[in-house]
Amino acid sequence: MSVSGTMLGPLFNFGKNKRRVEIERIRTEEAYLAYDQAVLQAFRETEDALIAVTTYRDQFIAVERQRIAAQNAAMLPKPGMIKV
Repeated sequence: MSVSGTMLGPLFNFGKNKRRVEIERIRTEEAYLAYDQAVLQAFRETEDALIAVTTYRDQFIAVERQRIAAQNAAMLPKPGMIKV
């Protein structure tokens, strides 16, 4: 190979290399966006789970209060059972 061929080779490959760099930049950006979406989805799922736990806890407390109220109501004397 001649000296001019050795020097001109990189110039002819410059377009190919530039496209390769651009392709890799786009792939990197796509990977970043996919990662970003995965993180956002994880935060949404975590928030939904925390809301569900809070809702279930509130429901449990409400049912427990109803149970106690029913138990207390059962202990009250029925009308007609009190002798005056």
